[in-house]
Amino acid sequence: MGLYDSLTVTGTGFPQEITPEQWGDQGRNGGAPVFIDANGEMSFSYQVDNRRFFPYRADVDVSLWYNQSKLADLASETISLGAFGGGQVDWTLDVVAYVPENLPANSTLDFTILIKRGEIERRVIFYYNTSIPPKPVILPQS
Repeated sequence: MGLYDSLTVTGTGFPQEITPEQWGDQGRNGGAPVFIDANGEMSFSYQVDNRRFFPYRADVDVSLWYNQSKLADLASETISLGAFGGGQVDWTLDVVAYVPENLPANSTLDFTILIKRGEIERRVIFYYNTSIPPKPVILPQS
């Protein structure tokens, strides 16, 4: 019984899921870790499962942070779940758009995605490494 939330991340080379049990580790580590392919868009799906006998409603706000600075608002929705119902909030993120142009080679940046659902805050830390070679651009042949 209760409310359970999870996060699925795709576009990272392989799908990654943060389960309800893993959110408990965020206090020790600052957030649940996600390791990404440094190129292209990442897709996120935040699922909330209401395993209670009464409905649940909450605002879900998602933002992107670097250090103590907010870079962007990524999603904002109100979820309304019936008893024993579920719902989700989806968004995409192009990581490269937030990487400084003058970043030295072999550098690592760690970004934080902050998910606020009512009074609950979840943090996901994902790592961008400049040593990952960019995906080749394939130009059409004429």
